Amino acid sequence: MVRRSRVDQGDARNTGGGLSLWRRILLRLSPRSDLAGGYIERHPSPGELTPGRFLAVRSGGIEKSACFRCPGGCGQKIMRALSPRRKPYWTVFFDWRGRPTVSPSVRQTNACVCHFWIKRGSVEWCRDTPKRSAER
Repeated sequence: MVRRSRVDQGDARNTGGGLSLWRRILLRLSPRSDLAGGYIERHPSPGELTPGRFLAVRSGGIEKSACFRCPGGCGQKIMRALSPRRKPYWTVFFDWRGRPTVSPSVRQTNACVCHFWIKRGSVEWCRDTPKRSAER
């Protein structure tokens, strides 16, 4: 019988496995966000696009679109172009927690009539939005 050392057995103290513990601690200490998500290779199905989920479609290394539900209360599916070949287009960046930052702002002209920024997963309402997030 061969005995393995703690390093061979994957002891968290010796192999860096403790990083997940630090990540969990940081996740608990950081404020909650309104939106989180990541990249997928195809457009999301209606079941995948739940409130609070932000998905960016990227295929072959090319960013195509961002999909999420309107945070203004109507729940309408919002799609924004991420390709510079489309006008207008938006940019998206995900931090280590999967929280999106989107530029420029998003304006809904439907019955919801909301205008907001998405920064680090948080929805920041613009002054021209009739109702603020606290009221929604």
